[in-house]
Amino acid sequence: MSANREELVQALEAARKAQAALDRRNYHLHALFEVTQELSSIPQPQKILETFLLLTLGPLGLSRGLTMVAREGEEAMSAWRGLEDEVPALRTALPPLLQRPKTGGPPRGVLLAEESGDVRKAFPGTLEGAVFWDQDGQYQGVLAVGGKISGEPLDRQDLDTLLTLVNVLIASLRHALSTASVRQLNSDLTKRNEELHQALDRARRVQGLLDRQVFHLKGMNDLADELSILGDTGALLNAFLLHELGAFGVDKGFLLLVDRGTRTVASVHRGMPSADMDFAAADRLLYRSFDAAELRALTSMSVSRVRDPSRVCVSAGLPPGLTTAVFFVIEQSCLGLVALGDKLGGGALSRGEAELLSAQTASLMAFVKNTRSLETIRGLNEDLQRRNDELQATIRSLTDARRAIALLERARERIKGLVQREAERVNRASVLDFIFMLVIAAALGLLFNFAGASGIPLVPDHWGASEPPRVQLAEAVQILSRGGLLVDARPQELYRQQHAAGAVNVPAALFDMAYMLKLGSQDLERPIVVYGRTISRRYDAEVVRRLSVRDHANVRLLDGGLEAWRAAGQGVEP
Repeated sequence: MSANREELVQALEAARKAQAALDRRNYHLHALFEVTQELSSIPQPQKILETFLLLTLGPLGLSRGLTMVAREGEEAMSAWRGLEDEVPALRTALPPLLQRPKTGGPPRGVLLAEESGDVRKAFPGTLEGAVFWDQDGQYQGVLAVGGKISGEPLDRQDLDTLLTLVNVLIASLRHALSTASVRQLNSDLTKRNEELHQALDRARRVQGLLDRQVFHLKGMNDLADELSILGDTGALLNAFLLHELGAFGVDKGFLLLVDRGTRTVASVHRGMPSADMDFAAADRLLYRSFDAAELRALTSMSVSRVRDPSRVCVSAGLPPGLTTAVFFVIEQSCLGLVALGDKLGGGALSRGEAELLSAQTASLMAFVKNTRSLETIRGLNEDLQRRNDELQATIRSLTDARRAIALLERARERIKGLVQREAERVNRASVLDFIFMLVIAAALGLLFNFAGASGIPLVPDHWGASEPPRVQLAEAVQILSRGGLLVDARPQELYRQQHAAGAVNVPAALFDMAYMLKLGSQDLERPIVVYGRTISRRYDAEVVRRLSVRDHANVRLLDGGLEAWRAAGQGVEP
């Protein structure tokens, strides 16, 4: 009877142990389910570690614990409970331990009391068990826990439970990290896509700039080809305006060029009523354009856009509709204006088109400057040719005169011989003889004058000319100090011997050529003081008369001439 009871007690004890094991197993499975369910909804790896640690410590009745996941080259992620004092040392000691050669196998659980060496040294004595794992050869992790609250030590069954929970953690981390990688990849792709769009926009803008530069260069090249074959200023202006109307597709245009030195005006217009201007109106338009220019400077070969061109043009008498204008300066005495209307499609020229207009206007200025130089050279050549023809005619006249003089010399010798013979024949000449000789001499003089273009005048020219205005030396010095011009009218040989300091030599005998070379560009209103006469010739009066004929309004003759100048102590030059 007692034996049966003993067996029954043992059977009941075994049943209770089996039931306890089943209950424990069931509790662990329930905890595993909760952990799996809870972690599946968390996307952040750090949050997963924190939640996992709480869900692990509670069901197992553990007092403290730590979990850490590390990746080579990155800062480790970690979560802990009850180890606040030991965490700094653990965060330093565990990452090198996790970076040992990876096995790639399943998680490995150890009881720290059974370990030795670096593993035991890395953990404080308050921790009893640890699980190590290698996740896909990329992440290495560890879960370390302390003893139970009940005081019981960890056993192998607890390690098996921890291994199962770690597998759930690995799966959750893998999913979270994959999701984070996908999210990061999407973020990177989005950023790259934005960068590509920005690069595409920049490429389009650069392409637009290149297209515009190519268009500008082509327009400049076409304009240069068109203008290079023209040698006349009027033709240049007309061809330029036609080119601009076609290049920009505008309905009207106006081009003005003013030479303030010669007071000449050249203008062309298209698509608008006649816009011809005299010098005063053109100068007024240029003044208003300069006043409204963005760059108010009269620098040679400069171009500037005009603000509010419509108002400027209308105020100068031009018809409305000119909405883009460029003011340009070739030289300080040569200015111009280009004005264009709206495009045929509507609207004024854009900023880029206005810049192209300015660039092409700069090309026009270069061609106009060259053409004006060629026209000046051509004019000088024509004048030199005319003067050469005059010199050739003078030479021919002198040659004819020399021949006539030779004939007269022979006639004089014959007459002299005749007179000598008559004088020998008659001891005393009569009054009729003297009258006869005077008649012969007068006839010879008239014959000489009629024989050549250059003769000796019977009456000096200055006998019938009015006396030129004179000026005293003191007043002449004041006139010269205020910008007047001193002119020496004597021949070049006398001028080289000695002349007043600063005087310009304009010989009366070579007045036309000397005037063109030395006084042709002078202002007609500039005061001029003239000196230079000899005992036999009044050069100064002749030059004063010729300057007055050429419309110089303020020309005076220096009273006393060079002698008075020198006697007053004024400077002279050898």
